[in-house]
Amino acid sequence: MPLLKNLNIHGSQKVLIVVLVAFLTAAGFLVGLVPKTRAFRAHRMQAYLDTVKERRVNVVFITIDTIRQDRVSAYRKGAVKTPNLDAFFARGVGFTNANTCVPITLPSHVSILTGFYPTFHGVRDNGLYALRKTGITVTEALRERGYSTAAFVSSFVLNKKFGLDKGFDVYDDDLSDSFLRQIEWNLSGNIYPGTYNGYERRADEVTAAASEWLDQNRQTPFFLWVHYYDPHAPYYAYNSDLSSIEKKTPPDEQRDASMESVLRESKDCYDTEVVFTDSWVGRLLDKIEALDLSESTFVVIVGDHGESLGEHEYYFEHGARLFDNILKVPLMLRLPYEGPNGIAIDSLVRTIDIVPTVYHLLGIRPSDAVHGKSLIPLIFRLSDDAPSESYAETLLPPRVGEHELRAFTTDRYKFIFAPAVNGYALYDLRNDPDETRNVLELARENPEAYKKQYQPVLLELKKRLEDVIRSTGSGVPSIIEAPDEETKKALKALGYM
Repeated sequence: MPLLKNLNIHGSQKVLIVVLVAFLTAAGFLVGLVPKTRAFRAHRMQAYLDTVKERRVNVVFITIDTIRQDRVSAYRKGAVKTPNLDAFFARGVGFTNANTCVPITLPSHVSILTGFYPTFHGVRDNGLYALRKTGITVTEALRERGYSTAAFVSSFVLNKKFGLDKGFDVYDDDLSDSFLRQIEWNLSGNIYPGTYNGYERRADEVTAAASEWLDQNRQTPFFLWVHYYDPHAPYYAYNSDLSSIEKKTPPDEQRDASMESVLRESKDCYDTEVVFTDSWVGRLLDKIEALDLSESTFVVIVGDHGESLGEHEYYFEHGARLFDNILKVPLMLRLPYEGPNGIAIDSLVRTIDIVPTVYHLLGIRPSDAVHGKSLIPLIFRLSDDAPSESYAETLLPPRVGEHELRAFTTDRYKFIFAPAVNGYALYDLRNDPDETRNVLELARENPEAYKKQYQPVLLELKKRLEDVIRSTGSGVPSIIEAPDEETKKALKALGYM
């Protein structure tokens, strides 16, 4: 090498420099390869999307009410056995850190079907609000593009009077058959789940109704939403083959968990409700497969919220707290036409990201900019496109003598704010995933350490929470000022009043 000769470098020094130059050259090549690799993934994503846009794609949403993420064994080995959800997770795309934005059935489903936070769509609680705004549901967008649309729901709180029927050709909220089935079961000496006078129905009933619709509508592109309510309280324990019910935990006992036996029995009943639901979700997926629709169908399975089973001294409820056992939900999907599947993603995502993912997949430009973010770039490992933050709220607590709550979550922290009393809580999710210690207690124990470590975090998250509320709160009020007597009766029967 002339340069080395001119520098009067000889022997082992020359060998060392040659090796160093070779290493740096290789390193430079690898550095240059990184953007090319990302560009390749972006190109692969676009090629997939271009292919999908030219083909028929059906869309199926399966929502499961009140299902804790840790009760799906794909998320937690040794937990309840959910073989059908596990198999779907393994063959699809599973998200291990998915959050709902509100732990209440109606507003949570409105957010799932629109991609908007409740601050915009205006539905903040069960029974007291209805979706007034038009043109913002995924159903309306798909029907405009020629899709047949159908929903099969399992609880009165999703009755069409609350506005979620917008865009659906069929909105099956008829729960009367469930009441007749209840009478038959009671006369035969069995315990029938759903002793709420026709205000809910079981997973087998809703699966049968949805399957019949699929038989009749398989020839055209369709959007199907199926809602399962079984894990919601009160809980029932099934026998080993899920053919009959052995016992139930009465609502009055569930509200008094001072006895350890009641707590244990209630958890066992809840777990069998999850197993029962899993079995019927599996049959619905089998139906899609039997009709030769799996390849062409984008399927999403998601929980609307979780359930507190005694954590934080909160028993068998969900609507008045914003801890992870209530906000964190199972979320899994299966892309059509050989899209990336068989992967698990740990990034923070939200249930409001589902509809933007549908729009991205199908090349739809919504009339309003949704709050959620498409998950497709994340699935194609374009990780800088992850949502990375989540807002949640509950306006239910005043109905039970407590305060409204807001929360802002990042990959590391959760900030909870009670505006009425200017109360704060901050949890370090990395070091305290069960949220057992409010780190603001450190302000009393060690003010200097708190000021250095957590005060900047608190101020930043408070500002970001306020920014979300301000930037998303441009919707229309949707309150029903005077719920009718039927609504009051149903909400009371279902434990909401």
